[in-house]
Amino acid sequence: MTRAQDYAPEPKEISLFLIYGFETSSPQPSSANAARQITYNRLLLLVAGLGGLLYGVDVGIIASALPYLQATSGFNAGQLSFVVAAVLLGSVISTLFAGLLADWMGRKVLMTVSGLLFVLSIPVIALSGGYGSLVFGRLLQGVSGG
Repeated sequence: MTRAQDYAPEPKEISLFLIYGFETSSPQPSSANAARQITYNRLLLLVAGLGGLLYGVDVGIIASALPYLQATSGFNAGQLSFVVAAVLLGSVISTLFAGLLADWMGRKVLMTVSGLLFVLSIPVIALSGGYGSLVFGRLLQGVSGG
């Protein structure tokens, strides 16, 4: 009498759904490669989570800066609202093109450029002398984050 295990196929393939999030299969990776892949995926999740945290920090900072900005700049309520919303507008604009740019430039290069744009936006905002430069800096900040 034969055992059922003798007829069971050997596991030669592993589903990449657990690793990448899409359904396909490939040769089974070694345990070291699988551990590295899981660590890499967790790092990506951490970076994405920190991006969301930065938007929350930005909202908190601009909310506490609004009374001082209103008192010192003389902007009306509409202008102040647009200064606050410019980051979100910039991220909406950049989200429309992020996939195409990542395909063209590569995602690592795009993330580096995005970081440099964010660093560039900080002095633009800090040294802004009026409404236009402040909105431009906030839009640039949004484009870098989107």
